[in-house]
Amino acid sequence: MNESAARMSVCVKGPSAWVKIVGRADYHFSEALKKLVHGLRQRDCSRFLLEFTDCNFMDSTFAGTLSRLGREFAQARNDNPAPSLSLVNANQRVADTLDNLGVIHLFQLLKEGAPDDAEFQPVETGAGKPDRTQLNRVILDAHCELVDINPANFEKFKDVLQYLEEDLKKMEGESKTSGQKSGA
Repeated sequence: MNESAARMSVCVKGPSAWVKIVGRADYHFSEALKKLVHGLRQRDCSRFLLEFTDCNFMDSTFAGTLSRLGREFAQARNDNPAPSLSLVNANQRVADTLDNLGVIHLFQLLKEGAPDDAEFQPVETGAGKPDRTQLNRVILDAHCELVDINPANFEKFKDVLQYLEEDLKKMEGESKTSGQKSGA
């Protein structure tokens, strides 16, 4: 499945939100998922079911963003109502990715289907050419989250972390220099 076929949709029923991810769960969806979940939490949704039936791949950036949400939900277990985040019908590849990263404990894995009367609406995922600085921050934050949750991930991602940190410093330096030139 190509990138253009990847998509995300949502169905809200009372306090429950079903989020269907079709195609590749990758960095293209990371920021959109985080914004969607936080927005729905503000609208009193407390039960999130991420439907992975038609998702064939999850990259580490998406896994890191998902893990951050899982950790936020775990920390909010004393809220009333306590939020929950479940992964529904995740295939073995997706489950193995989360297990290999040492973050699978953050999620409840379920085998069920969306309600028969579920009407899913497309979620705007920020398609188009993303700002490189913002994209690098999303990727860096997700990988830092994976390392924070499971320090063994540092060895897996140390080169990515180093590259992104250096690239961000370079871009921020260029941004300051161009800002000084235009302001002179």
